[in-house]
Amino acid sequence: MFVRKKLKKGLLLHAFNVIFPSVLPCPDPPPNEKEAGWKWYGLEATRYKCPNGLKFVDGSYPYFHSNCTVAKEWEPPEVIDCERKFFFTSD
Repeated sequence: MFVRKKLKKGLLLHAFNVIFPSVLPCPDPPPNEKEAGWKWYGLEATRYKCPNGLKFVDGSYPYFHSNCTVAKEWEPPEVIDCERKFFFTSD
């Protein structure tokens, strides 16, 4: 692949064998985060975090990921629920 970019003062940058990411973003936005949770969007994956004091029900902690597949769909298509990280019992 050949890339040509115009720089300041009319100079040209020529580059060969430029590698571009092979993963393209999904056309639809990633699943929404749970209420009061956090989401960090990326081209290949979106990272989620439960609100403080909670973890994901599948045991994922501190992050859960949804990946953009080759079919350009988010997998898994929904963010799983959060639950309390610690359970206290009174004896």
